Parts: sequence; structure tokens; C-alpha cells
Amino acid sequence: MPVTDSLQQGLTTSLRLATSISLDYEAEKWSFLRIFLDTVSNHLDAVRSLDRIRIDVTEGAITVSDDGDGYEYTLLSLLYSTKNGDTGDTIGRFGEGIKLVATACLRHGLEFVVRSRDWTACASSEPVRIRIGPTNERVVHRLVWDVSPADPTPGSTSIIRATSGQLPHQLLDLAKRWRELFLPDDVRSRPHAWADPTPRLFVNGVYVRDLKGYHFSYNLLCPINRDRDTVDVAQVVADFWQSCENPELIDAFLSLAAVHADGYPTLPQELRLPIFPYDHKVLWADSFYRLFGKNAVLYTKDAYAYVAEAHGYAVVKLPDAVAGSLSGLGVSSDCDVVPDITKYGFRRPSPTEEEVIEQAVRIVTRIRPGISVPPIFVMDSPPSENMEGLFLRKGSLAPAIGIAAGVLGSLESALPAVIEEVGHAASGCGDITRGFEEWLVRFAADAALASVRPNRSARPVHTPERRSPGPSQVALLPE
Repeated sequence: MPVTDSLQQGLTTSLRLATSISLDYEAEKWSFLRIFLDTVSNHLDAVRSLDRIRIDVTEGAITVSDDGDGYEYTLLSLLYSTKNGDTGDTIGRFGEGIKLVATACLRHGLEFVVRSRDWTACASSEPVRIRIGPTNERVVHRLVWDVSPADPTPGSTSIIRATSGQLPHQLLDLAKRWRELFLPDDVRSRPHAWADPTPRLFVNGVYVRDLKGYHFSYNLLCPINRDRDTVDVAQVVADFWQSCENPELIDAFLSLAAVHADGYPTLPQELRLPIFPYDHKVLWADSFYRLFGKNAVLYTKDAYAYVAEAHGYAVVKLPDAVAGSLSGLGVSSDCDVVPDITKYGFRRPSPTEEEVIEQAVRIVTRIRPGISVPPIFVMDSPPSENMEGLFLRKGSLAPAIGIAAGVLGSLESALPAVIEEVGHAASGCGDITRGFEEWLVRFAADAALASVRPNRSARPVHTPERRSPGPSQVALLPE
């Protein structure tokens, strides 16, 4: 009887269904763990709930069953799945899973039986001769199913059975602790992480592998292939934390970071990842201040931390990646709260440096009479090696200009820095802005005009006295 006719009339007699899958197909990938995980996953994909799956374990057999709709036996021979229309959160979308479980069981000398609706089928194999070249032949064994009629049953059932004695102990151990390998529905329904002595990766509620070097276990909702080897763990873990909305988990993450502030090279992998949860940055900032106090700031360097603590701040040292993420979310650091004189090493100029500064200011005010020049100090610790000057708009000294000590050795090296910072003060604009560019162009034009002005040496040039640091400002600086 043709298969299509028997399907229409119901199975009335035993038959054999052949497949195109050989017993050698992907043999190297199929351990006892894969056999068990895929057997249960086939049922889990069908009913989408562990509550609707039953697993019975004896020394000689493992039986997995569900209460779903079941399926037709004709699918046993096809690379086709009734789950093809799903959104991608199942493993088996091409109908291979049950067939590869069957071939793996046969390789290990195990019996594999499936049952659904009004039929039952036992996996077997048969030899097939393949011609190689004009004279050579090779025999391979392909998977076949011996299908028989059975009493109607709800759902479907898969049975892994020992042909004699008991099942391999590795397979039995997996079946007896199966709840460690599958997460319940309330956890599976959304991403979740938790501290675990053995961190594990789950995808869609199914165990994938242990996570070496990580602190948390993860149940991720993300696409994954049949072999469960395509997950970019670093990326999906970073995505998990960036989208995390659970304050308790964020607290656990930052508490872990505080413990491992000096933890290289044993730093957990989570604390090495760039994580920027912009959609939930308030949750991370709230967690930081909840854990470490409202006056907490991030550590950047010992000198700043010392002064910040002296001013009553709680300095929190965290791994670089975590501190960088929090800083990007707007959490203040010790550098942000340290007074400018400490941060940049501001001090009063020495007599030699004072003379260079005076000469530079005389040139500026000769070109632009009446310009207001803020107090100028020396910077021993510029923000960067290449920064020669800095205009402070805020802080205890503001407004003020700092000139790097390294350029005050001569007028030629100091003058460009002085002109630039006076320009920032006069224009009120920062670098690479149209306003600052216009000020520099006008200043250059004034300088050109001053250089060609007739009888310039005989004409007195009004040079207002440069404003120097007032007593209250000077008192802040070391002698």
C-alpha cells in the first residue's frame, strides 16, 4: 500500500520507511548529552512547556512523552518539520532532530522507539551499496523505520532503551538530573541570570554548555543552530546586561565588580565586556549609589582619590570596563570632583615663567587693546601630554587660564598657547567651533594690521594692566 493511501485510511499494516541519512552522518558531534538534550527538545518544541512533558527513568529505559497534537509517521522519512513556520526560537526546524537521535542511538547499540497517534516506529538500519567509480562499491548503512499500527494515544512518546542489561551510566546520570539541563517555564519566559557554582549557558531554556571564566549562568533568548555551537557568548551576554531591567541583577553585577576591582587575570568575563545600557542607564546609576552611597564616585587615579576622600567622597574602584561603562552613563569620578588646582597641578609661575607670560600678554593686548585676560597659572599636570593650555570656565579658580609648564621655556613656544586660551575666554567658544574660528581670524587680521601700521614705534599703544590672580585665588595655590 502506498504511504499516501495508508495515511488517508489510517495505518493498517506494518511497513518500512527508508531515509537518506546514513548512520555515519555527523557521528563525531553526537554524545550521550546530545542524544538526551535533543530527545527532550523535540518534545519541548512541540508543546513549549516543561509542565506538559513527562520523563520516566529506569535502569533499562528513558521515556519522554508530551500531551501535544502528535505527528504523522510519514514525517519520519522526510527532512521536514511542522515547526517550519515558527519564529525561530526552536532548535528543530528542518526535521533532522529525531532522525539524528535515532542514528546516534543505533551507533551506541541502543534501541530508539517513537510513538504518536495510532502508530509506533522502531529505528533500524539497512545496508545500501554505493558504486564508486566503474568497478568499486561501498556499503553504507542508512536509517530506516519499522512502523506498525498501535492503539490511539495522545501526544507523542520517545523511548531510549537498552538492548540488554542497563543503559550506559552517562546517559542515565543525565536523565536522572534532567532538571539541571532544562529551565522551568517561569524562568524560560524571559532572560534571567543567577550566581551558580558552575556557570552555565542556556538558550530558550535548554542547556548548551558550561561557561568557562564567567560568574553568572544565563538563559538567553536568541537564535541558535541545531548543533548549539553558533552563539557568540560575549556578544549575547553584553546584550543581556544592556537590556537588563532587573535591579537585583544589576546590584549583583556591580557587587561582583567591586569584589574583583584588582582581579586580573582572574577577572570574570562579564567584567571585561563593554556594556552600555543606555535604555536603562538610570537603573545602573541608581544601583551604583544604592550600593556604595550617595556620595560615591569612580576611582581613576591615586592622587585624585586621595583628595576626593579628603573632601568626603566615597571612592569606588571597579574594573576598567565597568568603570568606563558607568562613566559613559554619567556616574561621576574622583577626577570630576577634585578641585582644578589638584587635578591639573595649577601653581603660581616662577619668576622666569612669569616673565614669559608677561611678554605673551603684552603682545596680545598690543594687538587687541582692552581685551580682558583671565589670571594665568602654570599647569604641571595637563589633561594630556599634547595639551599646552586650558581655559577653566568652572571651578574654584574660574575663570582662569592654565599654561603647561613645558611650553613656558620661551616666548615662541608659550605665545600660541596663550593666544588660544585667551581666545577661548574672549569668544566663549570651544575648539572646533565656528565662533572660535571667527575670533582667531579677526585676531590674525588685527595682528596683520598692527604690523603694517605707519609710525607704529612712535605711537603709544594702550596696554591695559593684565589682571592678576586676586588674594583669595593666590591663597589656594602652593607657594
